[in-house]
Amino acid sequence: MNSDATNELSSVERTEQLTWELLDGQLSESALSDLEGLMRNDPECLRCYISCVQLEQDLKQLFHGEDAKGQSKSNMRLPGFPPINLASDGNSAITN
Repeated sequence: MNSDATNELSSVERTEQLTWELLDGQLSESALSDLEGLMRNDPECLRCYISCVQLEQDLKQLFHGEDAKGQSKSNMRLPGFPPINLASDGNSAITN
Protein backbone atom coordinates (compact mmCIF):
# COMPACT_ATOMS: atom_id res chain seq x y z
CA MET A 1 0.00 0.00 0.00
CA ASN A 2 1.42 3.39 -0.88
CA SER A 3 1.86 6.13 1.70
CA ASP A 4 -1.01 8.24 0.30
CA ALA A 5 -3.44 5.36 0.80
CA THR A 6 -2.04 4.73 4.30
CA ASN A 7 -2.66 8.38 5.24
CA GLU A 8 -6.32 8.05 4.22
CA LEU A 9 -7.00 5.15 6.61
CA SER A 10 -8.88 5.74 9.85
CA SER A 11 -7.02 4.84 13.02
CA VAL A 12 -9.05 1.62 13.34
CA GLU A 13 -8.35 0.67 9.72
CA ARG A 14 -4.66 1.35 10.25
CA THR A 15 -4.73 -0.76 13.42
CA GLU A 16 -6.29 -3.62 11.49
CA GLN A 17 -3.70 -3.34 8.73
CA LEU A 18 -0.80 -3.28 11.19
CA THR A 19 -2.24 -6.13 13.25
CA TRP A 20 -2.43 -8.41 10.22
CA GLU A 21 1.13 -7.47 9.32
CA LEU A 22 2.18 -8.34 12.89
CA LEU A 23 0.38 -11.68 12.78
CA ASP A 24 1.97 -12.43 9.40
CA GLY A 25 5.43 -11.63 10.79
CA GLN A 26 5.84 -8.69 8.42
CA LEU A 27 5.68 -5.73 10.82
CA SER A 28 8.68 -3.39 11.04
CA GLU A 29 9.90 -1.93 14.33
CA SER A 30 8.60 1.54 13.43
CA ALA A 31 5.21 0.12 12.45
CA LEU A 32 5.11 -1.80 15.74
CA SER A 33 5.58 1.51 17.56
CA ASP A 34 2.73 2.97 15.50
CA LEU A 35 0.48 0.04 16.43
CA GLU A 36 1.32 0.38 20.12
CA GLY A 37 0.52 4.10 20.01
CA LEU A 38 -2.79 3.55 18.26
CA MET A 39 -3.87 1.03 20.89
CA ARG A 40 -2.72 3.19 23.79
CA ASN A 41 -4.62 6.23 22.54
CA ASP A 42 -7.85 4.71 21.23
CA PRO A 43 -9.92 1.98 22.90
CA GLU A 44 -11.52 1.18 19.52
CA CYS A 45 -8.07 0.40 18.14
CA LEU A 46 -7.38 -1.94 21.05
CA ARG A 47 -10.71 -3.69 20.42
CA CYS A 48 -9.82 -3.99 16.73
CA TYR A 49 -6.47 -5.56 17.62
CA ILE A 50 -8.11 -8.06 19.98
CA SER A 51 -10.72 -8.95 17.34
CA CYS A 52 -8.06 -9.60 14.70
CA VAL A 53 -6.00 -11.73 17.06
CA GLN A 54 -9.11 -13.67 18.11
CA LEU A 55 -10.03 -14.27 14.46
CA GLU A 56 -6.49 -15.50 13.77
CA GLN A 57 -6.74 -17.96 16.67
CA ASP A 58 -10.23 -19.10 15.66
CA LEU A 59 -9.03 -19.79 12.12
CA LYS A 60 -6.00 -21.69 13.39
CA GLN A 61 -8.24 -23.77 15.61
CA LEU A 62 -10.66 -24.44 12.77
CA PHE A 63 -8.05 -25.37 10.20
CA HIS A 64 -5.43 -27.01 12.39
CA GLY A 65 -7.77 -29.03 14.61
CA GLU A 66 -6.55 -27.74 17.95
CA ASP A 67 -8.14 -29.60 20.82
CA ALA A 68 -11.19 -28.39 22.72
CA LYS A 69 -9.29 -28.35 26.02
CA GLY A 70 -7.33 -25.32 24.88
CA GLN A 71 -3.99 -27.13 24.85
CA SER A 72 -2.78 -24.90 22.07
CA LYS A 73 -4.45 -21.70 23.12
CA SER A 74 -2.14 -18.78 22.84
CA ASN A 75 -1.13 -15.78 24.86
CA MET A 76 -0.38 -12.99 22.43
CA ARG A 77 1.90 -10.34 23.88
CA LEU A 78 2.70 -7.01 22.35
CA PRO A 79 5.59 -5.15 24.00
CA GLY A 80 4.29 -2.67 26.55
CA PHE A 81 0.90 -4.40 26.88
CA PRO A 82 -0.29 -7.26 29.09
CA PRO A 83 -0.70 -10.66 27.41
CA ILE A 84 -4.06 -11.39 25.82
CA ASN A 85 -5.37 -14.82 26.77
CA LEU A 86 -7.15 -16.22 23.74
CA ALA A 87 -9.34 -18.82 25.37
CA SER A 88 -10.77 -21.57 23.19
CA ASP A 89 -14.25 -20.84 24.56
CA GLY A 90 -14.27 -17.50 22.73
CA ASN A 91 -13.80 -15.41 25.86
CA SER A 92 -10.72 -13.29 25.35
CA ALA A 93 -9.22 -11.54 28.32
CA ILE A 94 -6.35 -9.22 28.96
CA THR A 95 -4.31 -10.78 31.74
CA ASN A 96 -1.73 -9.30 34.07
